[in-house]
Amino acid sequence: MARKPWPIVILAMFHFLEPVFKILFYSLLWDMPVSRFLTYMQYQSSFGELFLFLGAFPIAGFAILSVKKWSIPTFFLVQVITVAGHIYYHRVAPKAFPISLIVSVTVANLAVVTYFLMPAVRIAYLDPRVRWWEAKPRYLVNLSAKAIQGKKSTEGNISNISEGGIFLTCTGKAALAVEEPITLQFDFLNLAMTVTGRIRHFSTGSGAHKYGIQFSDLTREQKTNMRRCIAVLGTLDYERQGGNEDAVESLKTWVRTLVKTGRGLMPEVKSLPAKKTQVSVGSDTATSDKSVAA
Repeated sequence: MARKPWPIVILAMFHFLEPVFKILFYSLLWDMPVSRFLTYMQYQSSFGELFLFLGAFPIAGFAILSVKKWSIPTFFLVQVITVAGHIYYHRVAPKAFPISLIVSVTVANLAVVTYFLMPAVRIAYLDPRVRWWEAKPRYLVNLSAKAIQGKKSTEGNISNISEGGIFLTCTGKAALAVEEPITLQFDFLNLAMTVTGRIRHFSTGSGAHKYGIQFSDLTREQKTNMRRCIAVLGTLDYERQGGNEDAVESLKTWVRTLVKTGRGLMPEVKSLPAKKTQVSVGSDTATSDKSVAA
């Protein structure tokens, strides 16, 4: 199952839990029971102080986990407010907020800010094309289908499907016209499905023609039927392309990779799509201006 990179998830979780860590830390620093500290915060703190103490970092965590263009500016703003707030409290109550604490907080904040300024991290937030985990789920299936172009029809088999397209294999000598629109007919759980699309990539070899087909010009009803189809596949726990690894196994794999190779601190994102794609035809290759989107 497609998941957000673990470095982003873990960093976000730390920000969500930061108020808990902070409560425990200041309770120890000020030699005060947690219950008494919470009572003090409730009755003695202003709204601004409560926001800085309890709300700022969870907001930053939400921004980190969202992975959107607004995430980095929001995160940076929270970091600036946090550092400024600690400096202010040190000036007001230097014994309660010692300079060593302010320096430690500032260094930690700068380290996290530096992490988000690194190209491999920054691009994930600024360019949605590299966020592979946001791709529509693609399920492995085995469905008979009929491909129609004009008056010509070809039998084939659908091996995977998503809301955006399918992967179709046709055997025999007949091949589909790559540049022409295509109508696909197939049955799914006793529902007759008809969709239209265009071939975005193809290959031939070993007596089979393989096509990546992107849906296009679908009616509202066809789009609704496809969404229902994909939802049912997910409910029935069909295998997703790339596997259905659960969160625990995914985290274990990430940790093992990090320990053994040192890789994994930076979120792995897919390469930006090229302006031209290679279309394979047997042992030859030809260049196409169309992107692979099925």
